Amino acid sequence: MEGPYLQELKNRRAGLKFTNARVETEYQVHEAGRHGADLRLQLFLATLMIGTVCVLDYLFFDPEYSRLAITLRLGVMLPPIVVMFAMSQLINARKHLQAAGVVTGLAVGLTSLAIGVVAARQGVPQVYHGYEIVTVFVYFFLGLRVANATMTGMILFLSFMLVAVVNNADLVTATFQCVFLLFLNIMGAVGNYQLSKSRRSLFLEERVLNYRANHDALTRLPNRRAFDTLLASAWDNSRAQLKPVCLLMMDIDHFKNYNDLYGHQAGDKAIREVGAILGKSLQRPQDFAGRYGGEEFVILLFDTTKEYAIQLADRIREQLLRKKIEHRGSSAAPCVSISIGLAHLDPNQSRRSMKGFLQMADEALYAAKELGRNCVVDADRTSHVTSTGMFHVSRLDQSGGINAALAAAGKT
Repeated sequence: MEGPYLQELKNRRAGLKFTNARVETEYQVHEAGRHGADLRLQLFLATLMIGTVCVLDYLFFDPEYSRLAITLRLGVMLPPIVVMFAMSQLINARKHLQAAGVVTGLAVGLTSLAIGVVAARQGVPQVYHGYEIVTVFVYFFLGLRVANATMTGMILFLSFMLVAVVNNADLVTATFQCVFLLFLNIMGAVGNYQLSKSRRSLFLEERVLNYRANHDALTRLPNRRAFDTLLASAWDNSRAQLKPVCLLMMDIDHFKNYNDLYGHQAGDKAIREVGAILGKSLQRPQDFAGRYGGEEFVILLFDTTKEYAIQLADRIREQLLRKKIEHRGSSAAPCVSISIGLAHLDPNQSRRSMKGFLQMADEALYAAKELGRNCVVDADRTSHVTSTGMFHVSRLDQSGGINAALAAAGKT
């Protein structure tokens, strides 16, 4: 439902975490999967920079210093980056990426600080050079949440201050460096916060738009677009898992007459009633109910028996009759009723295509109308051709029994 997402959009607070636990969990999973490629690119750039600095150390500085600096960069900085890169590709490891990011940030930052101390003691120019870049790396290149990034950044900032004091760094230089680093941390935290807030808002907006694009506004059921997508998936799963699939195609009887007699508002109400019955009738999470268009509805059942599908179809028909929504313009019943065509098929035992499967249910629905409406018709698989009208149907009468009723061959 779009409700939880809309509620979060309307009630955005200073805090980033969503109040709805399910939405928060969904967002975290979404972020881990969606931004994995971005994180890997950022880690690759960090690796490239470390390698470049190692080359520069080797080319321009004293061998004693360069050997130590290169060893620290390749032996301490690089391994956690490589591990984090690998973790970003493993679904089960993604939940630990925040902890890995903190460890990586501290490893890179503290190692950079240690190299700076060595450089200062050996008279290497540009002491502490690059520490600002490490701070930017922590806030924007490790995919850390605001709290984790701020914690890591402040640990590195305090470490820098401590090292400056212990090593009797020049007061003016150290003061300027600390002020710059402090404000860089503040800007990093604010920037990370704004970026995270924008990502969360975008996530909510995408979820709302996706829901509206795939659901019918009147009944809140999935629409034709969602059905087409799910049918293709269910058909493929049916073939892969050797499981049958069943389709119920439904049509409200004499609905045009109902609109003409009672008005379109009453017609909308009747459609909502049918949608509510369908939505409440499904008991398994893999089953699907949707509005196919106009007064037509569909139910898609995966891995079920024909007997269960027939019982479900007739239960839906009877529940609608019990609503006793008056319909004087119907020849099928004194109240609003529904006709249902049923197709049950194992794709691995039939040459029918997915379109042929849809056709079976559609023809069964047509046969139900021919039989007087307000009934359930099962498309009997006596043929494996997809031409219209090439199968037999049997009717589930209003008392619940199944009687041979009609051969649909030749009907269009």
